[in-house]
Amino acid sequence: MIPSERLLPMPALEDKVGLKRTKIYGLIQAGDLPPGKTIHGARLWRESEIDAWIERTWASADLCQGGNKKASTSVTSRKAEPPLKATAAVPPMPVSVYWPSSYLLERYGRSKRTLNLWQREKGFPAPAIQGGHGAQSRWHADDVLAWETQIRQGKAKPSKGGNE
Repeated sequence: MIPSERLLPMPALEDKVGLKRTKIYGLIQAGDLPPGKTIHGARLWRESEIDAWIERTWASADLCQGGNKKASTSVTSRKAEPPLKATAAVPPMPVSVYWPSSYLLERYGRSKRTLNLWQREKGFPAPAIQGGHGAQSRWHADDVLAWETQIRQGKAKPSKGGNE
């Protein structure tokens, strides 16, 4: 740690990232925001880690939103079979060929744990680009859309254990 680096308590973190406590803890649980450390009973974050997260998130938002303001109709226009229940507001489809985990979590209204379970039991594609420490994994859009088509057609891959 740099000697002059600040440690941010929750109120300072909220001010710095512009998000409320509930959203911050949701991002931490999803693995998208550094969890910080508890020191003498207080949860603190290294300012350098938060600055790096802001830069990654900002760059990712540019890739994912690139002027695409029209909502996707791929999930909302068809009656989907579980586990692909359409959420109240499907996020706009990213322009990028690679979709970050944050987009998929919002698209399906599910957790990272569910995506991992779907990979093992439902044939959900593996990420094309694995996220490193603090970085999001990215899935190729064609792989995800092909999987959705298989689910809708009832051709989901059976679980490896043989029972689903």
